[in-house]
Amino acid sequence: MFNGAGLLQEKMKDLSLQAQTDPLTGLANRRTMAAAIEKLASAGQSFSLIAVDIDHFKTINDRFGHDAGDFLLQKISILINQSSRSGDLACRTGGEEFLLILPRTTLTQAVEIGERLRLMIESTSFGRVGKVTASLGVSCWPNENKTVQQIIKVADDNLYVAKQNGRNKVVSME
Repeated sequence: MFNGAGLLQEKMKDLSLQAQTDPLTGLANRRTMAAAIEKLASAGQSFSLIAVDIDHFKTINDRFGHDAGDFLLQKISILINQSSRSGDLACRTGGEEFLLILPRTTLTQAVEIGERLRLMIESTSFGRVGKVTASLGVSCWPNENKTVQQIIKVADDNLYVAKQNGRNKVVSME
């Protein structure tokens, strides 16, 4: 009887973890991201966001195949975790997009963290894919007259400004 209950508890723990993480990268998923941001905002705690997008990812997938693309996503995830501090949360939000949640971090500090991550990615060779770059967009909460959802959009908009201005950049316009 104890073994059955122990197995059931272990299975429930596994299912809970699966519901919170991206299966390919092991990073937090969108659901976990949304809950973490809401928890920080509800507590009135300041935070910054860094949206990360791998430049030319579709071309990489087309040229080297989806297995190479998956390998790249996994390796980028490791770099994101390495650039994160203990209280930060790294999330895969979809495709080749990631979001870093940085509690108690100013915009200036977040830009510095983003720049370190950008340089780490740029200087790493990813097997047969070789060198890649990433574009990053940064935002900070609280921000005058902006909701939490708008702050997420600001990070995403800044990421696309980085892409439009040549890629391989960190952009933090509010």
